[in-house]
Amino acid sequence: MGQREVAKQVWDFLVSRGWTKQSVAGILGNIQSESSLNPDIWSGDGGYGLVQWTPGSKLINWCNGLGMNYKTVDAQCQRIQYEMENGIQWFSNPQRPDLSYISFRDFTKLTDVRRAAEYFIAFYEHPANPNQPARATQAQYWYDQFKNEANTTSQGGIEMQALITIGQGSKKGISWFDGQKRHNLPDADCATILNRIYHENTGKYMPNIDLSGSSEAWLVRLDQAINAGS
Repeated sequence: MGQREVAKQVWDFLVSRGWTKQSVAGILGNIQSESSLNPDIWSGDGGYGLVQWTPGSKLINWCNGLGMNYKTVDAQCQRIQYEMENGIQWFSNPQRPDLSYISFRDFTKLTDVRRAAEYFIAFYEHPANPNQPARATQAQYWYDQFKNEANTTSQGGIEMQALITIGQGSKKGISWFDGQKRHNLPDADCATILNRIYHENTGKYMPNIDLSGSSEAWLVRLDQAINAGS
């Protein structure tokens, strides 16, 4: 996947969840410097992914716990969305006293591309040098690339998500259907987190479908249909 494809995927994901185009452009300008828009890249200091989570286990453990492939753009966007909703990784930078404090959620409402790039490097990335004008230039480039393009994120994929109860007795568990694939979850807490994210994105809760016992044949049919379409 090339840089433009990755950038468009990030753009579509976040814009579809209510982020302003300018705030997303600000993130993309930073991602270009952090990882060259490569979701599967490690740095020498243990950083990993699009925004170089350090240590990389911040992202990897979270994704593994939710049954997601941490190497994908979608999973990393899910993590960024989760961090925004919970105010994770976002704090003021004493090296940029000119940037008054705003919350991570307020960042998603910014309408100035340059300012968005400056806030993201200073309040989220926190490099040794938070004054890097090139990131704002890159942000403007991505804004100009996508500002007039239609969002290609499938809302159907969001609406089709569901939690599925499977098995019986000690083998009873829960899995998550993300609209395209089914993921087995290690515990109920993961389902709670996913449902919270879904609710933030759609204003609704995922249906919880009980396919345990005699209804489990439907689960087999679902997996067969998914595999046939992949």
